[in-house]
Amino acid sequence: MKMSIRKTKLAFAISTALMASAVSMPASAVNLTDNGLGEVILSPYYTVRNGYDTYLSVVNTSDDRVVAFKIRFRESDNSRDARDFIVFLSPNDVWTAVVTMGDDGETPVVQTADNSCTAPALSASAATTEGMRGVAFTNIDYTGDNADTGETSIERTTDGHFEIIAMGSATVDKPLAAAAVHKQPEGVPANCQLLINTLANEGVPPFKLQYDEPINTLKGAAALIKVDEGKAIGIPVSILANFFNPNGIEDLANLSPEDIFQTPAADLPNLNDAFPALATLVTNQYGPMSVFFDRGVDAVSALFMTTEVINEYAIGGAANAETDWIVTYPTKQFYVDADREGAQPALPPFNDAFQADGQSCEVVSYNYFNREEREPSISYELDFSPAPPGTPKSAICQEVMNL
Repeated sequence: MKMSIRKTKLAFAISTALMASAVSMPASAVNLTDNGLGEVILSPYYTVRNGYDTYLSVVNTSDDRVVAFKIRFRESDNSRDARDFIVFLSPNDVWTAVVTMGDDGETPVVQTADNSCTAPALSASAATTEGMRGVAFTNIDYTGDNADTGETSIERTTDGHFEIIAMGSATVDKPLAAAAVHKQPEGVPANCQLLINTLANEGVPPFKLQYDEPINTLKGAAALIKVDEGKAIGIPVSILANFFNPNGIEDLANLSPEDIFQTPAADLPNLNDAFPALATLVTNQYGPMSVFFDRGVDAVSALFMTTEVINEYAIGGAANAETDWIVTYPTKQFYVDADREGAQPALPPFNDAFQADGQSCEVVSYNYFNREEREPSISYELDFSPAPPGTPKSAICQEVMNL
């Protein structure tokens, strides 16, 4: 099946920039990693619908540096913040967690049995499983003064996508890094409370003094699991390398003291913090090229831009097969949401601002072929009939959509 997406002004601008650019490719340009390691991990989907849980893991592959990252879960309609916090990973540490439905049957919870330090500390009372600690999702970011004209119920947070952004790294001889290092043989961090208390009482300045720029040492994975039916579905994550490089290049022997450390409650860092605003793009005509953009988020968007999505599908048969596509726009909020930094609805490459009906629709078209190259004799629509007034047929109207 092939899905075609309407071409946009930014796609043309990127093409023009590529034609005009003849410079060699700087190592600092944000790019989709070629070795599975980076500073940013983007998962296109999480869900707690229909009995599924979403499992995730993050690894710090550095041998000598603690990495602090912000993990943020974004709801599916408009990528508003459902919950975020900080995780500190000691050298060679692994952090695992699961997003599951809370005990109230309405509110998702992210919970973990991992010992790695978090800020704020996760609570045993919020977890649904004994021996775990967690925190419930919230609708605060799209209700009240934060309302975005969409639905206000917590149900919006039951699926979406999540992002992990490294904020900084520090050698283990720094006190605010040593506190996160696991003591052996217990496997428990030295002093998580020191990290929490410092953030609560002094904010980020002490961390900015001790932490350097992020480095390309994170790797991650995610999967959907439905335990009672024995189903497991891998989620292909995208990992960005060289996301934030204030020196213009990542030199492990001469790291910049500048970082993007923020408090747990801040809505930063986000994908607009890519620096420099330079992306490495691979084209058929020009090969790898480096392109400058006005905003960091535009550089990230350029890495994912495409005019077609092509995939295989299976339906019916002895296995009674079904196929789901998940289409996610990880940066769409910066182009269609008037309340977000720099967004004046709607900016290219998107065409439709987030509307009072809680949607922002992009027109697409579909081509279906079976394995004998035959097209179906019927037409397919994304929505039930009748479609909501003003909704284009064959359109993607959410930032995360299950087709």
